[in-house]
Amino acid sequence: GGAAAGGIAPELDLFPACARHSLPLLSSHQLVLVVDAHERMSREYRAEAVCDRLAPYLVQHGAYVTKKALPVGDFLVMAVSREAVGHAMARQLAAAGEASAEAAAGAAG
Repeated sequence: GGAAAGGIAPELDLFPACARHSLPLLSSHQLVLVVDAHERMSREYRAEAVCDRLAPYLVQHGAYVTKKALPVGDFLVMAVSREAVGHAMARQLAAAGEASAEAAAGAAG
């Protein structure tokens, strides 16, 4: 029967109770597509270009793309908790602010 899913999605009964969430995954997590920094589609079409082409489509769906050297594979899809994404973005903004302040101080000095 479909007791776990209220009869709406009986296939969820195949999963253990700990794997069935009452909230959709994307309400608590954000999808991140990681493109291998070494990825090449052609001689000129590299990881940066792949990220630039995919970003508008992913953002429309609440996901984002980034580039990083991966030990194996060309792409990696992750579900990252929105809380962790917020903390990471705050760290990046703080680091960028510190770098801007240092650059301004260096230019003024």
